[in-house]
Amino acid sequence: MSDTAWKSDKNNKGKDKNTLATSTMLTLEYRRHGFKLALMANDSVVKAYNNLMQYLYNMEEEHKSGNPDFLKDMMQLLGNFLIEIRKSMGNEATELDFWDMCEWWMSDTRKVKNGTYGA
Repeated sequence: MSDTAWKSDKNNKGKDKNTLATSTMLTLEYRRHGFKLALMANDSVVKAYNNLMQYLYNMEEEHKSGNPDFLKDMMQLLGNFLIEIRKSMGNEATELDFWDMCEWWMSDTRKVKNGTYGA
């Protein structure tokens, strides 16, 4: 969702969409789903999920360090996780990359990819 769309929703007043998304991913319910995923998914999906979650656990440090590629790193991890799920569901020969997997849910994906986001 674009920042403009986020801010236009009165329910989001005073809320940071990145903080909200991250806090949701660290909830007990989300962990329950992660547990089920770890039991049922193939190895590549579990490893991609683990990489994403480890980044989230350490995200505050990454963000505070001023990492200019913070958003790009996050998108790569999430996109790779989605690709691994896609492959495990019978699309092993997919030619999509992590950018392709992010474009449907983030309007500024191409700006992040080209380094023009926030410029």
